[in-house]
Amino acid sequence: MKTQALTLLIAASLSLAAPAQNLKFGPAAGSSPKGASQPIDEIGIVINDEAITRRQLAQEIEAARRSLPKDLQLPAGALEHQLLEHVIMNHLLAQIEKKAGLDISEDELNAAIAQIAERNKVSEQKLYAQAQRDTGLGRDAFREQVRKSLAQEHIKEGMVGADINISERQVDEYLAKIAREQGSTMHVQDLLIPLPEGDAKSRAGEVDSKIREVSQALRESGGNLQQASARVAGAHYNDLGNVNLAAIPPRFARAIAKLGVGETVESPVVDDDGMHFLKVAGKNSAEGNYTLNEANAAHILLRGNDDNSKARIDAIYRELQAGADFASLARRYSEDAQSAAKGGDLGWVSSDQFGGELAQTIESQPIGSISKPVKTPYGYHIVLVRERRQADKSEAMLREQIKRSLYAKALDEAWQQRLQALRREAYIDIR
Repeated sequence: MKTQALTLLIAASLSLAAPAQNLKFGPAAGSSPKGASQPIDEIGIVINDEAITRRQLAQEIEAARRSLPKDLQLPAGALEHQLLEHVIMNHLLAQIEKKAGLDISEDELNAAIAQIAERNKVSEQKLYAQAQRDTGLGRDAFREQVRKSLAQEHIKEGMVGADINISERQVDEYLAKIAREQGSTMHVQDLLIPLPEGDAKSRAGEVDSKIREVSQALRESGGNLQQASARVAGAHYNDLGNVNLAAIPPRFARAIAKLGVGETVESPVVDDDGMHFLKVAGKNSAEGNYTLNEANAAHILLRGNDDNSKARIDAIYRELQAGADFASLARRYSEDAQSAAKGGDLGWVSSDQFGGELAQTIESQPIGSISKPVKTPYGYHIVLVRERRQADKSEAMLREQIKRSLYAKALDEAWQQRLQALRREAYIDIR
């Protein structure tokens, strides 16, 4: 089960539907002096069909303000814009949760808390104490934030997860990339069938017939390509020997990287020479193992790529440079719901799970050091690399890990797009 953490300032960079500058929320102007009858608290903002009073809005904005880095310096208008946007997004997400009718049971919540504590190698009591110290949240408030994060993860899976399908081809391409990078070699045999004359449409029937003929010959020969070639007119057999996957065209590498020893491609690889029925006669490792470079890493993520987000991440970086504890700041500031409560811990990850500059940072950052802020499509990251290792994995295990990593990346990208659409489509009336 996935455990989640505090969701802080999820979409601070998204555009606001109305200006937020010079907003002063609280009891209505002209309220009666102390001791006199108080007027009804006026509505401060309407978010879709939800009306929020000026007093409640002031309280929520102040709570968001307390979660900002200590030495953050922003123009007053920009800061108020950001804080108001935080409140808006929290209410939009709460509305979705309410409509979905999600109910996080006490058992699920307790299991999540226990797993977070175990991941941090502390008791649950110590975990609550850390949350109080780092975020100002008491035991009940911290549990409520974890509950909300669990609910939001369920919502994310329900709203966008069903539309994400990681194909075997995507896994094959990733696996081939690993093999090319490692200079893996395979003993490859090739049964080549020249393509019939004519364009693709006119020769389609003949091609299909030839593929069926080769398939039949392979079955009758027990998968022996050399024997099968003798049964098919025009076929040519070649023993290619040990082939370095880094030195052959990507479509050939993708086709054979997924094959086990003794297996032949299901569909031929086509080039100018014709149709290639490729077979892996051997691999450089008898077990078919691959080595995956991994890093034990943690990060702090602020979503958003605007100047305000840059100012916030720079302020956090200055705190770290001054000696602040990385895990404490991750719990307090990070907007990655999966890692924040665990002190930013990502566990063992491969750099290619992330891509771009973040991948380069994870790959090159010295062990035990903290990176400068890194900008990605997700926002700004600060990365801590604790350890590195080379993990030997069987092909089956590696394929499953790759599929999970690709799914998680696609899920996060789709969710951020959905959040932006949610914010654009929302009815916002600032009173």
